[in-house]
Amino acid sequence: MINQTVEWIMEHKLVAIARGVKPENMVKTAQALYNGGIRSLEITFNQASPSCISDTAESIRLVKQALGKAMCIGAGTVMTVEQAEAAREAGADFALAPDTNVKVIKRIVELEMTAVPGALTPTEIAAAYEAGASIVKMFPAGNFGLDYVKAVRGPINIFP
Repeated sequence: MINQTVEWIMEHKLVAIARGVKPENMVKTAQALYNGGIRSLEITFNQASPSCISDTAESIRLVKQALGKAMCIGAGTVMTVEQAEAAREAGADFALAPDTNVKVIKRIVELEMTAVPGALTPTEIAAAYEAGASIVKMFPAGNFGLDYVKAVRGPINIFP
């Protein structure tokens, strides 16, 4: 499943991010995105919310039930093993994180989801790759610009 998810993401290129959308509105939101041509959706965990695990898991579950395999669904801002496990149980295909937490990356891979951690430095990128990440997102790369991304990507070209 991991390779299929990576191929899907590479084919469709764009992953929409749903942050702060209540579970009862998530299916309508996902359907609107799908109707607009989006085929991959990240539903984030809100770390500040005491109900973030249940809310995000419910949103993932509802969208997977409504859209099935028509849309690739992932969990975002996955910062703990517990969140990774809840995402998988709800049906998530992939899990994104803003950081390089090796323990979380390894658990995501054990759960047979595609791991997409965030990393900024060459050391973090290498650690993510060694832990089993299929894709590493440079985060936060916007402040560093394209020159930084090109400089890092030159010697670290292990990802598609």
